[in-house]
Amino acid sequence: VLATPLAAPPLPPLPGAGVALLQAKPVALVGADPVHDSSTLRFVGGWKLDSSDWRFGGISAIRVRAGRALAISDSGTMLRFDLPGSPEFGRVAITPLPQPGRSSWRKANRDTESLVLDGGRLWIGFEKRNAIWRYDAATLRPQ
Repeated sequence: VLATPLAAPPLPPLPGAGVALLQAKPVALVGADPVHDSSTLRFVGGWKLDSSDWRFGGISAIRVRAGRALAISDSGTMLRFDLPGSPEFGRVAITPLPQPGRSSWRKANRDTESLVLDGGRLWIGFEKRNAIWRYDAATLRPQ
């Protein structure tokens, strides 16, 4: 018997940027009264978020300011949406982060864990590569 290894077919490109529907259901604090809690963290509200797009979820880091969320998913996808209660709530902008020189499909190359917004720059931390990349916050281009 002669066996020849076959190379796996290339992965399809990661879907590009898009907008998806976003739903929210309020969640209650379980087990403690936030008004009488002695810790320094105070629960003021929460939501369970669901989207029609499979790329939404696995949020590793989130920044909330003025009723708007900027989040990064565990698969290297930027998520931007207004918080529930806002008249603009209901849609989420989904944008895969560009990563020059890397396969944009394999999770090991996209495993993002942290983000910091500093003026017009985003600093994104990558877990498997032990790296921090800087992006332009408006265009998401690496700098």
